[in-house]
Amino acid sequence: MPLQKIRIAIADDHQICRDGLISMLDPEFYEIVGEAENGEKIIEIVRQSLPDIILMDIQMSKMDGIEATKIITDKFPSVHIIALTMHGQESYITEMLDAGASGYLLKTALKVEILEAIKSASQNKQYYCKSTTTSITKIIKNKNRNSKTQLSYDLTETDIKIIKLLCDEYNSEAIGRLLFLSKRTIDGARLRIQLKINVSSTAGIIKFALENGIYKTRE
Repeated sequence: MPLQKIRIAIADDHQICRDGLISMLDPEFYEIVGEAENGEKIIEIVRQSLPDIILMDIQMSKMDGIEATKIITDKFPSVHIIALTMHGQESYITEMLDAGASGYLLKTALKVEILEAIKSASQNKQYYCKSTTTSITKIIKNKNRNSKTQLSYDLTETDIKIIKLLCDEYNSEAIGRLLFLSKRTIDGARLRIQLKINVSSTAGIIKFALENGIYKTRE
């Protein structure tokens, strides 16, 4: 019985990158079902061909890889997405993981890492290249800590958003505009947050956010 090929689509705004990836994928084991130079096109390819795996660049025209990943993982949950990008910053990694990516690779990754990432994704496992392992570990630890903090103090998603915006020095009126809530609602939420975490001021909220990993100062 012939081995079932892994069906792959590639999204990258540079033709040379797409060609390079195709050349390293042995047609005996992999079938390329589509190429896209932007997020909109890769979504259309998914609708038509439903690949097993997408190698997804982040920065592309019309729609970036993060937004495309959100849409695809929501509408086509069987499709696994591996970020393949030149960006190794924690902000990009976090956004791609939150969007639903199964793996994260830098374009400097070795061929063996790319093939291992594809193999892992096909087995419903996650994979991250060596260059991003430290950042990934840090992000996951922070996520776990934030989750435990949120549960321990009964903080809602809106509470967390308000706390982060307070740390960024937004006042109640500005927070209300950003969250589409009234100033009065935000003032009330601030008081409830203070009661939940047992502090008496905005300064106390900020201190709590920094100590519990809810907010990190920007370098």
